[in-house]
Parts: sequence; structure tokens; C-alpha cells
Amino acid sequence: MKLMWIKKIFLAVIGLSAGTMVAAGFFAFITAIGVVTTYAQRTKTAAYIKTYENTLAAGAILGNAWWSLGIHFGMSGAGIIFTAVSGLCYGIFVGSMIIALAETIKTIPVFFRRAKITMGLPVIIIAFALGKCIGNLLFYLLGMKI
Repeated sequence: MKLMWIKKIFLAVIGLSAGTMVAAGFFAFITAIGVVTTYAQRTKTAAYIKTYENTLAAGAILGNAWWSLGIHFGMSGAGIIFTAVSGLCYGIFVGSMIIALAETIKTIPVFFRRAKITMGLPVIIIAFALGKCIGNLLFYLLGMKI
């Protein structure tokens, strides 16, 4: 019985640690492609960058808690309103990520020219694409439990 509790505590620590690392990587990615700074530049609201960052973190934490706890509204009045508002927020976020990523991708050729990487560029791009494809296949075929 005692061994079972130790195992559960160990698994909880491992799960929380892994989740923290994934979240840190995600926020580092968002910072690297400049989503928050792009918002601040486009809307001329640089004074509110902390608010943007706090809202982004709160949204990630609340969204994760919402999904983990399995809270459902159904399709009644409150459920329809919540679905509409959350869908709008998801759309804004995904659109922002796409725009920021597109701006970052424009800088990749400049980086390759300045770093004088002239040979092997197609191989690098194919390696990225194959890695993404294989990772997704492994996730869906082996790791996804329904």
C-alpha cells in the first residue's frame, strides 16, 4: 500500500515537471517569434506589454485547468456564449501566431545569407519537415490514448 502511494507521488511529480517544461518551451517559442511585441508595435500600446504577457499566461493556465477538470457547459445559453467568446479568443491567438511566425520566416533567408549557409539548405528544410511528420505519426499512432 505504501509503495502505491510512493508511485502515485512520483508520477505526479514527473507529470508536473514535464508539463512545466512543455509550458516553458511554448512560452519561449511565443517570445522568440515575437507575438507580444508584434501586438505592442501594431497597436502602439507598448505600455501594456506586462498586461499582454499576464493575460497570455492566465489564458494558458485557465485553459489547461478547464481541460484537465473536464468542465462542460453544454449548448444552453451560457454554453453558447462561452463557446462564442472562447472561439473568438482562440481565433485571435492562432491568427497572431501565424502573423508572427510569417514575419519570423521572412528573416530566415537573411540569416542564411549572413551566416553564409549556401549548401545544404534543401537538406535542412527536408530534415525539419520529416522530423515534424515522423513526430506527428508517432504521436497519433503510438502515443494517443482515446
